[in-house]
Amino acid sequence: MNKKLFAHRYLLFTTLSATLIASPVWAAKPQTTPNQEPNNNQSVNTNFATLYASGNSVFWSIHPSVHYDSISLTLSSGDETWETSSTTEPEVTNLTDGHYNYELVVTPALGASVRAELKAARLEAHGQDSHDKVKALKNQGKIPQHRQVQSGAFMIVNGQLASPDAIEE
Repeated sequence: MNKKLFAHRYLLFTTLSATLIASPVWAAKPQTTPNQEPNNNQSVNTNFATLYASGNSVFWSIHPSVHYDSISLTLSSGDETWETSSTTEPEVTNLTDGHYNYELVVTPALGASVRAELKAARLEAHGQDSHDKVKALKNQGKIPQHRQVQSGAFMIVNGQLASPDAIEE
């Protein structure tokens, strides 16, 4: 690596480190765009949460327009993967230094009448989901057209959150 590039990376790293140390909570922008194409016809990748950090702990603040029963978090680093589901905003503490990938999946909040309709449809279909009924509920706007999914990545460096674009390995 040439000296100029090394000096630029060192300056960028020390500036980023000083910024992170000076501010106790730091927000990272998710690596998705609101109008990004769906991953498949069953889900859509949107920005519905903002990643925040305090030291080596991270948490996601869910946008108030998202009404959910639970949020599932899949977090991976290297060969390890952790999965959890919660009725509150996801949080992970005591992360070690490293690169992390995450995926958040929303389980939407459904009204009692919609739950009853889905339950009745399952009974009619002998325990299976009735695709016609689900499609009708989606068309009526009673359940979301697509799963809400958000994915991204972040790094913990020296016990602090760092943008994956700021520091190259």
